[in-house]
Amino acid sequence: QRMFLACSGEVCSGSVFAMLDREHDDVGRVGGMWVDSTSRRQGIGLALLDAVFEWAKKNEFGELRL
Repeated sequence: QRMFLACSGEVCSGSVFAMLDREHDDVGRVGGMWVDSTSRRQGIGLALLDAVFEWAKKNEFGELRL
């Protein structure tokens, strides 16, 4: 399980949780995602999801689910 953060210095403006699916070994899950309202529309959400995609690829998951 992982938590990815989008931070600038000590200020975090977003986060996303990535976890294993309890029922399927080859499936990952996005458990929750948050981007601060003042930081939206700057690509932070996409960057956070890209981190989850890389994690899933590294772990050879066949798919990701919400």
